Amino acid sequence: MSRKALTLSALLIASFSANAFAFSRADIEQFFDRLFHSRKAAMKTLVPASADSLGIMKQAYHIPLGGKLNRYLKNEATFQTAEGKTVYLTLTRAVNCSNGAETCKGKDRLFAVLATSDGKTFPAHAFSITSVPPVKKGKIELDLDGTGKLYTVKIKLTRLTDSPKFSDVKLVVDYDGKTVYSATAAKILDGMMPSVDRVTMGNYDYIMMYGNPLVQNAKHVGRIEQNNPVVTFLPLSSDPAILQFPLADLANGPVAFSEQAGYIFTGNEKAVDIFRD
Repeated sequence: MSRKALTLSALLIASFSANAFAFSRADIEQFFDRLFHSRKAAMKTLVPASADSLGIMKQAYHIPLGGKLNRYLKNEATFQTAEGKTVYLTLTRAVNCSNGAETCKGKDRLFAVLATSDGKTFPAHAFSITSVPPVKKGKIELDLDGTGKLYTVKIKLTRLTDSPKFSDVKLVVDYDGKTVYSATAAKILDGMMPSVDRVTMGNYDYIMMYGNPLVQNAKHVGRIEQNNPVVTFLPLSSDPAILQFPLADLANGPVAFSEQAGYIFTGNEKAVDIFRD
């Protein structure tokens, strides 16, 4: 089968058969771009909203923030290490582009975070650890127990399609020659549900995460800082954009996103309020 004949749609049918080697790294990048909605600017421009407009809008959500800082990092998507630690799996987004630009593609900022029950966090850049042999062999090795023995973390694609879903992406953790955790991104998001707030805007469902910012360097090495918390609205489908802003932005007044016209965000360190027209 020629490279031209093996289109992205055809790969959905082939689904990693013997001919799957014909696709390229560019196909994998396109898959992630579509999944994480990077057809538009990855970080949406905050548009100052008129305080006067709040008087004619309806309050859609009042979301208290007390006790919720970084709560999303401990959820029901878990596994146990060899030393008995609980590891929590989370999907989130870095606040900066790896190259220092103002905007970048969605896959540049997406991270999986492994947080241990003893308070350590291990951010892993999702695209960097994606493994689709022989085209791309990504992984990260983490010493989750502090014993020197490494856990290998990879993201695999269950299928490559031009209409990607979170169920098409699987995170796999191996240790000592065995798989100790394997779940799709959709299942991880389900596990996060009890630890986050869920909202609907513009007919799309989002989960709202409130936590300290995840920053990355030029090599996609991430760390979670201990100040300047951010609010992230992660869509549960690949259609809408991810919405993210520092909580401190709201101190200067209401803000809005051009991608969610008709909604205005206000708040402070105690709560976030969402108004709609």
